Amino acid sequence: MQKAKFSEDIRDLALEMAWSLWAELSVSGWSRRHTSSSVDVEALILFTSWLGQYDRRLRDESVDWCVSNVRLVSAVRLRNLLRRASDAVTQAFNDYSSTLKSHVRAPWPGAGEAWRITPSGKSGIADLDRPALIQLRLRAICGVSARAEILRILMATPERSWNVADLASQAAYGKDNVAAALDLLALAGLVNETRTGNSFRYGLRQYGPLKVLLGELPGRFPLWSHIFAVTEFIVSFAQAERADRSDLVRAVEAARVLREAQPSLDILGLDASVPHATGPALNYQFDAWALRVMRQWANVADPAASEVGEGEEAMYTINRLTLPPGAWIGVVVNPGESARPLELPEWADLYQEHPRSDTVISDDSTGAPRVAHEMMRRAEARVSRDIGDYWGGEKGLNQLVARAFAEEELWPMRPGTSMTWGERYLRAWRRDRLERMGGERR
Repeated sequence: MQKAKFSEDIRDLALEMAWSLWAELSVSGWSRRHTSSSVDVEALILFTSWLGQYDRRLRDESVDWCVSNVRLVSAVRLRNLLRRASDAVTQAFNDYSSTLKSHVRAPWPGAGEAWRITPSGKSGIADLDRPALIQLRLRAICGVSARAEILRILMATPERSWNVADLASQAAYGKDNVAAALDLLALAGLVNETRTGNSFRYGLRQYGPLKVLLGELPGRFPLWSHIFAVTEFIVSFAQAERADRSDLVRAVEAARVLREAQPSLDILGLDASVPHATGPALNYQFDAWALRVMRQWANVADPAASEVGEGEEAMYTINRLTLPPGAWIGVVVNPGESARPLELPEWADLYQEHPRSDTVISDDSTGAPRVAHEMMRRAEARVSRDIGDYWGGEKGLNQLVARAFAEEELWPMRPGTSMTWGERYLRAWRRDRLERMGGERR
């Protein structure tokens, strides 16, 4: 993918996500894509204070909303979440907070330089009937308190029991505050208290009555503070793109981003999705991964997704064998079918009468490019595009593309390891490589 386009796409997806979440909070002027996702107001405010550098209207309209709805915002949570934030977010929020406090009295943390803005008054009061605003609806009932935040977490996980420390961390309230709130909720019969060793665990007791009281609930309760943290890493990386940044330097920086984002990725359950390539091969994997997770969080469809229906893609797992050295073997998993070996098309003709007993591609110098081309040929055939055989293409273009894939994705693999690619990724990689080579897109 071209660096400038990647940078622009990532920035736009982050802004789409933020605008959509603010639209749920009744900020005017943007589409709502998170109608069934619980909004975390304080995490969104902190994130927007930093992201607003790329869209001043977003920044100013969010301040306008805060002026009108400041009584629904927890200064305590802002302070606690701010302790976990990056220096860049902290600095941006200092100015954001000062701007808010220049228009309305609020005990918000942070002191910086207030911007000169005039609140438009367009946002008005949040529509608390929306499922996404379960957090604010609970605050309207219980007050802006630890109790409201605890109930939101317990409603999101009614089958789970929690200890005080974990609840305090996710709620962004102090442990003493959370323990006191749990005592009151247990006394009211809303929460079960169970002794486990020397500590207690807490779970929701009155899910049914609470659901009736609260009305329609969101279908998802994303951990927005961690999503925003990872997004900040990705956006910062993308916005640092330079034409003169070498592929090797870029890959080193991408690996650093993944390391720094790892704690949040683990909490989000995305550790298994993180690309593991090394060297320049990481660039394509990182870009595809970053765009995929950003589209997921922004609820924006992948433009390539319309090519085929969900669940209609094949996956290819390629193993680099230890013995014989330099040999390759592949497995194809088509939807609804059992895994089967990846065979080069000419084998089917050569061995019709006497089928091969193995599917090992043993020549490393040509085997890896041949494997690469066969995966891309099948991926393009899925969307009714015939790219021809390995030897085809203008001036050997298919061979050049396949060799480039082998150099960046296959040959860096250590003997005894394997990697898996999906067909959408293979098509996107091939299109990007053709653009970079100046070849005709197919």
